[in-house]
Amino acid sequence: SVYNDSTHAVPAVYSVEPWMTKQQLANHLKMSIRWIEMCVREGMPMMRFGSRPRFKASQVEHWISKQAKGTRQ
Repeated sequence: SVYNDSTHAVPAVYSVEPWMTKQQLANHLKMSIRWIEMCVREGMPMMRFGSRPRFKASQVEHWISKQAKGTRQ
């Protein structure tokens, strides 16, 4: 449960966003794996699990929108 402003317990609904592979992210964004790799070098958010990069679509989409506006993270 989560507490609202009046400290009453309210049900919490959590949605766990899955980690995506480069291929899954490329498919999701309709871009190439090469483009994904180039963006990673430019600072696209990702996490490595061992040597394998994984991505959260929401974080990547936010990063892309910031890039489009000309701001860097």
